[in-house]
Amino acid sequence: MTTGDITPVEAEEQAGPIELARPSRYWPAPFRQKQYRPVLVAGLISYNGRFMDLTLVAWLVVQSTDSPLAITMVTTLRFLPFLLIGPFIGVALDRLPHLRVLRTAQFGSLIMALAMAVTISIVGPDLTLLYAYSFIMGTTWTLEMSTRRAFIRRSLGAAAVTSGLALEFLALYLGAMIGSNIAGLLITRVPDPTLFIGIAVLYAISTFLMLSVKDRTTKDTVTPVDPPLSQLRDGVRIALRSRVLLMALVVVGIANMFGFGFEALIPLFAVDILGAGAVGLGLLISATGIGAIIGTLLIATIAQNTRRQGLLFLTSTMGLHISGIVFASSPNFVFAFIVLIGAGIIINLFGVMSGALIIVSAPRQAYGRIIGLHMGMIGMFPIGTLMLGLLANEYGPRAALITMASIGLSMTLVVALMVPQLRAKTVPEAD
Repeated sequence: MTTGDITPVEAEEQAGPIELARPSRYWPAPFRQKQYRPVLVAGLISYNGRFMDLTLVAWLVVQSTDSPLAITMVTTLRFLPFLLIGPFIGVALDRLPHLRVLRTAQFGSLIMALAMAVTISIVGPDLTLLYAYSFIMGTTWTLEMSTRRAFIRRSLGAAAVTSGLALEFLALYLGAMIGSNIAGLLITRVPDPTLFIGIAVLYAISTFLMLSVKDRTTKDTVTPVDPPLSQLRDGVRIALRSRVLLMALVVVGIANMFGFGFEALIPLFAVDILGAGAVGLGLLISATGIGAIIGTLLIATIAQNTRRQGLLFLTSTMGLHISGIVFASSPNFVFAFIVLIGAGIIINLFGVMSGALIIVSAPRQAYGRIIGLHMGMIGMFPIGTLMLGLLANEYGPRAALITMASIGLSMTLVVALMVPQLRAKTVPEAD
């Protein structure tokens, strides 16, 4: 690239964190950022749609089969795109304007929900159809989540990235709490095509809000850049040069492979083990959202001011695995619901601290690529759920969940003991 030529993302970077409004200097920094507020609201609406969708699809699959493997396949396919295309999306984020990518993801989700409403009214809740839909919607979710994190880092800067991520997870889990409960209440009362149309309406509102946000990208001419595979290799080399960044990515992979399995088995526990029905399914899916909301203020204050983000990250990762073990031992619905609320607090802390640690440890010119690698590590989740489903088919869901969570806990403890840099004071890369 010749001197003076800049990519659209570099043009956004050079503009620095977007100017702050002046309503009150006591507001959290992300709220004082004019462009971030509508993006956050659009995300909240979108997440309500995603969790309505997730609950509806999970219910349809549980009604079609009693196989633990078949049920976990929904979650596997929903998150498989994180592994397959997450790193390549990260490369694209270093080339493309973030707001434009976010709009594309929102519009894609809208089209797919409408297409599902039409298709399911014709062929019914076929398993193959539900699996294909889960994979495609997982692709738009991967695109949206990756871009939101890159946008937060670019617009807020390192100093406010933790509180920005805390608000992002608040929107995510508000969506989990509200959307899943709405779906649970309506599943047995409203036809499936109508529910998918309702989900499409939420995506349409979110897309409209995104279109109202001014795109500050310049129109500079961009010369060709390195091929995607070359840029991806550069991102891997950058991660390998930083022990903190590398091991943080490894722990994210461990947590997603072994620690989040209880989320994939919630439909099975709710319907077949705890006998809670559709409403109970919605409540259990929303329980982690309730816990995340409870923990948001704590995370946004204590976590933002901590100098040892890695230590909090490791602690929350171990807590995540312990939550899975306790949930697997649930004797009744109330106990499981309370455990999942506690798990929600831990999941929020894990998500915020892992995202913040990885993002602030990445050099500015490689935000997208490092976030892409982060998405790839989140992509370990579908591999873990597939393993969990196979174990559950053989030994039962409780034993399978305890086994997977115990392995993850042991691996996390080994990393915590062998990599003291993760427990040390976090040193952000300069903006």
